[in-house]
Amino acid sequence: MTRTILSLEVKELLRGKYSHQPWGGAGRAYPDPEALIFAIVDPVHKLAARVMLESGTRGEGVGFARSQLSKMRLRKDNLKGIVEDPYFSDGRLVGVISTTEKGGYTCPHYLSVTTYLHLEEFLNQYGQLGGHYDDFRQSVEQAAKSTGQFVKGRALHGLKHNFAQSFYVEAVCAGKSPESAQIETSRRCSHRRGDVYRTYYSGRRR
Repeated sequence: MTRTILSLEVKELLRGKYSHQPWGGAGRAYPDPEALIFAIVDPVHKLAARVMLESGTRGEGVGFARSQLSKMRLRKDNLKGIVEDPYFSDGRLVGVISTTEKGGYTCPHYLSVTTYLHLEEFLNQYGQLGGHYDDFRQSVEQAAKSTGQFVKGRALHGLKHNFAQSFYVEAVCAGKSPESAQIETSRRCSHRRGDVYRTYYSGRRR
């Protein structure tokens, strides 16, 4: 498999091209997700939001399911270790978690090593990550209001859109084709179909 090496100048042009698209159709991505997470007061909710932002999982994937039928919680057996990211060929290390989400779909997600170790420490101490969906949503919405980023309907799913935007640009800048980047973005967002990216994350409404 041939990997395309892009110059710094080309990478900046790509970032500029893709970063100004209205991601998520209705603009559901947060303008400043780092400020949002910093403003979340509850430390459990702050960690859950961080995992969502870095991994692309739903709220259900971090133990905060909207449906009361879901029993998903992040526990120590969901931690799968630190490995080289299987999609990239530059040897970058990531922490792997496995989640079961909408429709019973089980999927690996990848975190920075720092966040993975923080999550591991949390699970070793408390046993699981999870709780009531509405409490988590309200924490995130309060942080959004305090940072001037509140839009009705953005809530938790906005973090998923942030992940999709960031990961797609990162993949293209690493030399992946747009088609490959779209498929992998969809997969990392726990969708079985690769073309879901175009519907939910490209942001172009025609």
